Amino acid sequence: TGGGGGPSATAGKNYGGSGGAGSAANTGGGAGNLGGGAGPGGISGDAGTGGLIMFIVKGTFTLGNNGKILANGSNGGNGSAGGGGGSGGGRIIILYNQGYINNGGTISANGGIGGGTSPTKGGDGGAGSITIKEIGVF
Repeated sequence: TGGGGGPSATAGKNYGGSGGAGSAANTGGGAGNLGGGAGPGGISGDAGTGGLIMFIVKGTFTLGNNGKILANGSNGGNGSAGGGGGSGGGRIIILYNQGYINNGGTISANGGIGGGTSPTKGGDGGAGSITIKEIGVF
């Protein structure tokens, strides 16, 4: 998964969507990796929190009212001359058999937000992907 980058250049790619525009110096990391570095005088993005989360369930999958399954990317760092790009969101896969999904909570795989402010804001990380599918016999 690719993330966003710093200001001005081409976008990184993500299997769930495109990252924001970036430069070679401030490209965003993929899911599970660092957000993009900041411009001069700033700090880089935190470690990414995307990655892969997979559930294979026989029967009913229940996520309670306050339950959360998150594979979100990290935000880019701030800098005086440009923000770093956010890292890309991860992937969540829920496969179930002989049941159904009972989701009262939150499932998300969002890209991280680019650091800094316009016009030198870093690009946002690309969205991850979520797959929920009934499968055949185990």
